[in-house]
Amino acid sequence: MTGAVLVISGSDSSGGGGMQQDVRALHSLGVQGRFVVTAVTAQGKAGVVAVHLTPPDMLRAQIEAVKSLGPIAAVKIGMVGSAAAIETVAGLLPDAPIVLDPVLRASAGGMLLDADGEAALRRLIWPRARLVTPNLPEAGHLLSAPEARSAAAMRGQAAALLSFGAEAVLLKGGHLEGDWATDLLNDGGKLRWFRAPKSDRSMRGTGCLLSTAIAAGLAQGRPLPLAVAQAKRLIGKFLAAV
Repeated sequence: MTGAVLVISGSDSSGGGGMQQDVRALHSLGVQGRFVVTAVTAQGKAGVVAVHLTPPDMLRAQIEAVKSLGPIAAVKIGMVGSAAAIETVAGLLPDAPIVLDPVLRASAGGMLLDADGEAALRRLIWPRARLVTPNLPEAGHLLSAPEARSAAAMRGQAAALLSFGAEAVLLKGGHLEGDWATDLLNDGGKLRWFRAPKSDRSMRGTGCLLSTAIAAGLAQGRPLPLAVAQAKRLIGKFLAAV
């Protein structure tokens, strides 16, 4: 029986991202989820209009409660929101593969993690991750570098991000120009490209869906490349249905 995935992320009132998409991914793959809400966000046509961060003591209570339910096979971490929250989460993580989606800004607009929080994320959680899944703008920000515009630049940035300490980096290249969405997996120096034709349909929350689906694949016992491939197929299925 597949173990549960612990999802640590924020709630999106629009339903376009965050925990709402995490639930969708796990349900589609038939994997049980346990959920820790790090923030409640108000999002609409104007983007992120309000954010209420969960206090650290409530984060602790949620994590301890869901851990009491039984073994956790994988962890997905999305929006955490603050350095204090990251410190709390880091001290309570189970011994399971971690997929970290470094949420810095909402796709609808608005910063979701300040500089102190980013530093805490890199220090306390990034080095423990089995996989980190930044997109090109996030990678450029994290590296204080221009956004990658080519496959060669993606290779260089994925290697640089790997040096932060995670076992693997999936650099999502959907922002590249061209007809193909191209992602690069650097798994401890082993490179693998994932290419799919770009869809003319738009859907928010694909980063949340992808990282949670990868965590689900790891919980199912799939090797990382196969978990990524399964997650990419799921995104394609969802885009086709938009």
